[in-house]
Amino acid sequence: MNTWFARLFSAVLSFGLLFSADAWALDSIWMGGASGDWNVSGNWSAGIPQAAGDTATINSSALIAIPASITLKTLTVNASATLTVASGATLAFSNGGGDVLIASAALTIDGDGDLTFSMGTGFDYANIKPSAGTTLTLAARVAANGSAGIELNSAGTLLLTNPNNAFTGVARVSTANGTLAFSHPNALGLSAARYDGSPSRLVYVGGSAATLTLPVQITAGSATLENAGGGTLTLSGLVSPVSSGNKTLTFSGAGRTTAVSGSLANGAGVLNVVSGSGTLLLSGAATNRSLTVNSAATLAVDAGALFQNVSLTNNAGATLAFNPASGDGFTALLPNPTVLNGAGVRIVLPAAATASTVTLPNLSRAHSLASLDIEAASLGTAANKLLLQNFTPGPLPAWLTVSGLPATYDATLGVLPVTATGGTVSLSALGPSEIPDAPTVAAVIDSAGTAG
Repeated sequence: MNTWFARLFSAVLSFGLLFSADAWALDSIWMGGASGDWNVSGNWSAGIPQAAGDTATINSSALIAIPASITLKTLTVNASATLTVASGATLAFSNGGGDVLIASAALTIDGDGDLTFSMGTGFDYANIKPSAGTTLTLAARVAANGSAGIELNSAGTLLLTNPNNAFTGVARVSTANGTLAFSHPNALGLSAARYDGSPSRLVYVGGSAATLTLPVQITAGSATLENAGGGTLTLSGLVSPVSSGNKTLTFSGAGRTTAVSGSLANGAGVLNVVSGSGTLLLSGAATNRSLTVNSAATLAVDAGALFQNVSLTNNAGATLAFNPASGDGFTALLPNPTVLNGAGVRIVLPAAATASTVTLPNLSRAHSLASLDIEAASLGTAANKLLLQNFTPGPLPAWLTVSGLPATYDATLGVLPVTATGGTVSLSALGPSEIPDAPTVAAVIDSAGTAG
């Protein structure tokens, strides 16, 4: 009998403790005005939120100091606010994989202290939820908390700025239209950057050139990687789908360069890569399904670039730039096929000191309006050869020009500009339909610098 009563008492006590903990959890609103100390009771409507299960709400603009460690379940911010975590203190969020930060106005958490976040199972980390059009900035160091990572779970922007972030889980966008921004590659933690929401964006906003060594993982059908920083962003790790199905990754950044020295690969799915704006510079391996270069965008091919199982489509106004550093002994073999899908596609080829050869196994047009112009110094010499393997020697069609002028093809030397010698243009190899008009002939002679 005593044993039975002891068990009953223990069960009742345990239930009472659980009920008591839940009953005593605070739901408190900031009342401290434009600035104040978190740990002052009078600054809150229902006491200081500082323990697991407590929730805090900020409804007016405020600068709030956090001088000592606290734990929260959820913080909701409805007016612009800055929380500064003091050195030696930790602001911990504990709600499993549930909501921990909800912001409908700009929120910054900075200071010399630490942040930690909880997690559920797998990649289900605590939810960080700035609303659309809102930026939530984590400038304080995000310390490790088991295998927890960072999860943006809304259509707003989460900005990570601390280069000493030490969380071991991935930094992920888990919902559509979310933007994960970073000012330093190390701000993304120690594991990987991951797209799970479709569409979603990863944006570099640092002030100088930087290298991201982490792998970039894709499960989203549509994702964008944008360089909005002050220098070239180099990806030296693996960029690849980690789930089955078709994925499209668009590189963007008007006037900026994103370099891939690592690998673009199909991985568990099928990867289609788009150079959407700015310059995509490849010096690593591309073993994905397709590359597309959009209007006003540039695909630059540097030494070391390797294309396997890739098709290359160039939309109207696209540019292909080879050997951007003018390195000697440069070689490049483009994908098969390479397709012109619009007018005004350009190839830019600087001459090397002694040797440079670019080979296109199969150049074709998607329709009759497609055209290609080649800008190349010393074209047709050992220092600069462009080989079109599916073309036969002789005059090239009118849609393919060199600096806007007619061109011809030689099996050994590749594409050649029509030459001007002795004050006349050599047209003997051209058919009647390929002979340029008088102004064009005059322009060729002028460009050759001949004198009567």
